[in-house]
Amino acid sequence: MNPFYDISENTELPEDSLKLRNLGTQQVSMITGTRSRGGWGERDSYSSKRYYTEVTAADYDRAFVTKILYTRPSYNIDKLLDHHFHHYLQKTGTAGELFIRHMRFEVKDLLIARNPSNAYLELFQEWLDQIEPKKNHKIIPQNITNNNITVGNINAPTQLQQDSVHSNQTQHNKIKKDELSQVLELIRLDIKNMDEQIRKDFDMELTYAATKLQRERDIQPQLINLGGLIKDVGVNLFTSLISAPIYDSIKPLLGLG
Repeated sequence: MNPFYDISENTELPEDSLKLRNLGTQQVSMITGTRSRGGWGERDSYSSKRYYTEVTAADYDRAFVTKILYTRPSYNIDKLLDHHFHHYLQKTGTAGELFIRHMRFEVKDLLIARNPSNAYLELFQEWLDQIEPKKNHKIIPQNITNNNITVGNINAPTQLQQDSVHSNQTQHNKIKKDELSQVLELIRLDIKNMDEQIRKDFDMELTYAATKLQRERDIQPQLINLGGLIKDVGVNLFTSLISAPIYDSIKPLLGLG
């Protein structure tokens, strides 16, 4: 098979499925036919012979390109690309650089060869440009429930300004990359035995946060989303997180107070 794609266990799939159809171990590469003349007053008979080749990883690349080109409307290909990208992230536990390189240097050439117009190619390139890590990171202010949180370089100090009726307080927290990674792992540990649907909700945010963190991009939106999920489930259930020394520093970034 091919490690970059979410491949179904079945050989048949509904048309709206984002997965790739399982191609099995062999596929037909060529069919030849012969005709035998019948006797007087008899019809000719026909026979065919099929030749098979082993299914390779490249066959799934071609199937993926076909899936892209069959997507309607064309601007929905980002859903297909996101699905397989996030599947790869969850499967490998990496930041996805190899997936992106495979899309850029393997799949893109196949798409160029197959695509009669520029629409799909432009949309594919647009997705690549959005998903690839940016070299320059701007400081992005986030306004959340009376807290103005500014997160820039993740290795730089994080400033939290909390306004209240009676006082203005400024707290400076140094949250390092490895500490943020530790927070994500603590949350993973706490959800390990929770309901499957709850784990899926957390996994999506945790995987995306880890990916952005690896690329040194701002993960504040994901932290807020995780904090919201934690509040929905119940903060007291996250014993590993709240007992960790870093909890007091990370609480404001999670929107937990």
